[in-house]
Amino acid sequence: MAGRHGGPAAARGDAGVRGRGAAPGGRVVRGRRRPGARPPDDDGHGPRGRRGGPAGRAQRPDYRALLTRVTVPALVVVGADDMFTPVADAAAMRAALPDATLRVIDGAAHLPNLERPEEFNAALGEFLFSLSGV
Repeated sequence: MAGRHGGPAAARGDAGVRGRGAAPGGRVVRGRRRPGARPPDDDGHGPRGRRGGPAGRAQRPDYRALLTRVTVPALVVVGADDMFTPVADAAAMRAALPDATLRVIDGAAHLPNLERPEEFNAALGEFLFSLSGV
């Protein structure tokens, strides 16, 4: 039997769209995940881990040892005021990467691409230009 809006999705009880904006494992209702619907990831990688703050971060696997195996140039960008990934941690990542550049964005915290987009884009542009060989 079709639901209020008709069609197979409504008949199954899928009130929203499973595409853009839909969180894995959650149902979307008018562009938002239904309260109480949780994604299947409970390992600190998904939305629950981010909202979990330090507890969510503590549950994440430590992949730093893998940085030494990266075989392409890398750009590490960090906000000068980032409390989640302090500059010292970003510098350690840069040191572990075989071919990396570190850029510290003043006046930014954990999201320098959103907080200081001009500076972030300039850093990214310079890095990409350095790879072009021009």
